[in-house]
Amino acid sequence: MPITLTSQDYTQGISNEISCWGDSLTQGTGSTSIAGGLTYPQHLNNILYPRLIQNYGLGGQGMDAIASRQGAKPIYITLASNSLGGGSDRSITSMSSQFLSNSDTNAYYVSGIVNNVPCIITRTVVSTVETYVIRGAQNSSASIPANSIFYPDSAYNALPTIQIFWWGRNNVPTLTGLDTLIDNAISIMPSPRRFLVIGVLPALNEIIGTTNYIAITAMNATLAANYPNNYIVSTPPTTAEMSAIMYTPTTQDNIDIANGVFPTGMHNDNVHLNGYGYNIIANRVAKLINQYGW
Repeated sequence: MPITLTSQDYTQGISNEISCWGDSLTQGTGSTSIAGGLTYPQHLNNILYPRLIQNYGLGGQGMDAIASRQGAKPIYITLASNSLGGGSDRSITSMSSQFLSNSDTNAYYVSGIVNNVPCIITRTVVSTVETYVIRGAQNSSASIPANSIFYPDSAYNALPTIQIFWWGRNNVPTLTGLDTLIDNAISIMPSPRRFLVIGVLPALNEIIGTTNYIAITAMNATLAANYPNNYIVSTPPTTAEMSAIMYTPTTQDNIDIANGVFPTGMHNDNVHLNGYGYNIIANRVAKLINQYGW
């Protein structure tokens, strides 16, 4: 069952920080020089300035990994020797979610708490082999029991902010459980729970009638039904929306729109949008935030 929201969750009151959680669509893959080369969080920043927009997008991540970073799904870890390594990194021998795995080989790290000890987890990749290590603050060598929960600082810091969830693209067509993860993400937020859910975006070739389009539409219908006042469509831009960003659709664009997908001219590749496409998404998000006076 979806979380029950009350009128308090829609009370006016400006939130100075917005947290955007997602995959490469949130991170901004495809935001080339077209339309300023901006991601949707960057467009949102321009619209809602001077608010602080936190971009927690990581390319290639599925919904479980994103939910783990956001705090909706606990991260259980076990360390070598069941303890922190003092002034050295300690290997993480098992974890319930490889929550920093993504589409590149750069090093990523996140600070947090495990067994009440502040620490930093680092993810590295060498020759396609992914490794996670942990180091305690102040050279801690504290004992950490097996399967202890690691809680990211970013998840904690985002709790009182407006949270925007754009998850599931990398799970298409198997989207079962996305609605439950979104429910969990909302349930940990304190009141008033100010959040928005963006529908899963169909790829350029996932047109009306395809298996993936049907799966995406079914999940989006569930999300819209669960949170009708907090849901943002991922359907193609309207004529008014395109006019608002001074975009003139081509003949191919109009064919794409009739097929139920964002047009070619708003895509950087089959999946990712460009600056025009991300601008449309940002405008939809900003419109709802302003409507509620958040």
